[in-house]
Amino acid sequence: MKLTDENKHKFEQQVNKISEKDETEVRQKILDELTSLAKVVQQKPSNKMQELLNNANLMNEILCNEEFPISDSSRKWIIFGLRYLVSDIDLIPDGIPIVGYMDDAMIVNWVVYMIDSDITRFQVFKKLINNASELGILE
Repeated sequence: MKLTDENKHKFEQQVNKISEKDETEVRQKILDELTSLAKVVQQKPSNKMQELLNNANLMNEILCNEEFPISDSSRKWIIFGLRYLVSDIDLIPDGIPIVGYMDDAMIVNWVVYMIDSDITRFQVFKKLINNASELGILE
């Protein structure tokens, strides 16, 4: 399965239309979805499913971190990716074991690619915060 240029264009248009309502919906549903996904990974271990879970957790962590600055564009990309994950409307229904998450993994991986520089910055940010905390600089 591969994203076509037509799909990418359609999804980019959806990203531009992301609103606060979409963010609220994602924040309300994402923890349940991540829990369900973790159970799937636990029951049927798979590198692709683990990667999806890791990327979704990372995007959620960035979205929820009040201290880490991200652009509106990156925020919209994250919300788009997580909204696709929590949505009942997918290219492949999530009810189909493992296979149902293939499109989710494809979209989430694409979003990770689109916001790669922000992910790198966030990982550095987390290391700095952790190191400062360990040194007692942050209380």
